[in-house]
Amino acid sequence: MAASETGGKGIPCMFALLPNKKLITYETLFKKIKEIVGEPNRMQTIITDFEKAVFSACEKVFPHAVHKGCRFHQHSAIWSKLGDLGLQALFHQDAKFQELTYKLYSLCYVPADEVVSTYNDVILPLVEHGLDKYQDWIDYAAELEEFGIYFSNTWICRRNGRSPLFMPKLWNHFESVKEGGPQTNNMLESHNRTWNSLVGHSPNVWHIQELFIKQDAEARRAYLSNAVGQDMTTNTGRKQRSLDARARVKFVVDAFDSMPRADYISTLAHDRQKFDQ
Repeated sequence: MAASETGGKGIPCMFALLPNKKLITYETLFKKIKEIVGEPNRMQTIITDFEKAVFSACEKVFPHAVHKGCRFHQHSAIWSKLGDLGLQALFHQDAKFQELTYKLYSLCYVPADEVVSTYNDVILPLVEHGLDKYQDWIDYAAELEEFGIYFSNTWICRRNGRSPLFMPKLWNHFESVKEGGPQTNNMLESHNRTWNSLVGHSPNVWHIQELFIKQDAEARRAYLSNAVGQDMTTNTGRKQRSLDARARVKFVVDAFDSMPRADYISTLAHDRQKFDQ
């Protein structure tokens, strides 16, 4: 668990060894965190991966917190599903399908209460057009249909109006962009890679305890640096590029009410596509 601080760098603030990923386990952990943090310092915003048990536990233990799923992990899940269905090949060979994929990614920047209508009015007509006009799409018709079912059931809406696995409000970042809030928990990825490298395979509990102590010391130094206003990150070209991209997204999001929905989605998709190249 990490807290976002100056420069977007995460300061590790808690370590927990859990026996499983069950709902009751997360509830027990979160209640302990709530007890330690105290009501005056209660959590306001929580960004997590997409585990249903985590969402359910957070809703129960932290009912007043804004809880969102990580944008990066949502897009990674979509990309992984494309791979499972063999559609990554279509993505790489067909510019129109690649553009459609980025438009799906961009739905997270549509207000939560307009995601379903935007999906129905903007995305689905593009799919129908592609399956009618493009031979490459026709060749993958069965896979595209299965992907459509997955995307709708997981992120949009099930048949007969039933809720998807993750409601749009849980992965929507329209307000996050407008308020300059966090959209991902990627700050933890580098820490996790370093941690896994240090721990190695099949470590004993004493080795882990020693690493916890070292990590705690480093986190305290980082916290003190942040407390006196020091930026804890190096302003590399990559970081600046990311900051510029965030600024461009905010510019478009701020113009949401004045843009046709199709143009809005296309603008965000093209910008993200260019950023990833």
